[in-house]
Amino acid sequence: MALPFVSLFVMPAAVFGVLAYPFGLDWPAWALMGLASDVVLKVAHWVASIDHSTVTVVAFGPAVLACFALALLWLTLWTTAWRWLAAFPLLLGVAIAGKPERPEILIERDGSGLAVRGPDGRLAIAGKPSRFVLQQWLAADGDSRSPDDPTLRAGVTCDRLACVAQTADKRTISYTRERLAIIEDCQRADLVVTAIPWSGACKAKLVERMALSRDGATSLYRTASGWSSHVSEPNAADRPWTRRRERRPAESSTRPASQTMTAQPAPAVDTEAEADTERLQ
Repeated sequence: MALPFVSLFVMPAAVFGVLAYPFGLDWPAWALMGLASDVVLKVAHWVASIDHSTVTVVAFGPAVLACFALALLWLTLWTTAWRWLAAFPLLLGVAIAGKPERPEILIERDGSGLAVRGPDGRLAIAGKPSRFVLQQWLAADGDSRSPDDPTLRAGVTCDRLACVAQTADKRTISYTRERLAIIEDCQRADLVVTAIPWSGACKAKLVERMALSRDGATSLYRTASGWSSHVSEPNAADRPWTRRRERRPAESSTRPASQTMTAQPAPAVDTEAEADTERLQ
């Protein structure tokens, strides 16, 4: 509705105004441009006031994008009646988009927070993920809530040590802040996420700081046998714009034998004797 005013009045008036400015004849162009821009703004405000004028949809997967691209190419490349066969991949893409595969758990790359899909099918937040990351999670999930919405914390119980949430199939998710909580939650939770490096044994599935540093942001999908994880920085990824991770050889193997030295223990210091000497002085 607004594009005709932009194409027929706003842009031509702007071009004419720039050309007429050196001669002092530009004021009619700016007046016309102002009137047309006012119409564009009124149309925009009217559309924004309509209920459900903005609809947030779930992010499309690769299969959906492939179907839409095929439909667009088929429709534009053919000039005969064959072009209408593009409706089949288009409808297939819409059908796949209607039932997207959404992750159950979303974990930020530094472990500062995570999102859990609760029994109501919406994401609940534990920890303190960055506002930008939270906006991306909500937009990709088709959730129109703002990052400051208090309902994002619904269903998550927190104390000083950890936060606990449950998924739709009653699996317990723990986001821990202290090492003592890791030991306890590893015994009773199904998934433990922490920003603390942890190398100890854990009965539950554990996502800790070292794994996140290696794999990046992680999303977990529910399977019959447990969890299926998708990471943002897989080890097998070798793209032209990624930095290759080269392991440094062990220092002992590269150092010549003549330079190898054994560290001698430092002599013990009698701190009490030194303190007595200072008092006497």
